[in-house]
Amino acid sequence: QFDNDAGSIVAQNDSGNSYNPDLFSKFEWTMDNNAWYYCQSTYNAVTAEDAMDAAADATDLTAGCGGFGWSSLTAE
Repeated sequence: QFDNDAGSIVAQNDSGNSYNPDLFSKFEWTMDNNAWYYCQSTYNAVTAEDAMDAAADATDLTAGCGGFGWSSLTAE
């Protein structure tokens, strides 16, 4: 599931993952000062609906990602 307007995507973790196999992750993205940032706001939701309920704080790029900073995306 993804929502470009909300800036989020939910995906099921691979069953071969060492951590949280078959559970759900949510990634969120935002733009600030012409730079893109992303946050994995959950990685262990039991259902896709639970993952959709997770939310990062895009107004706090230094600690709004579960107490951590959002990661910046840069071109190489």
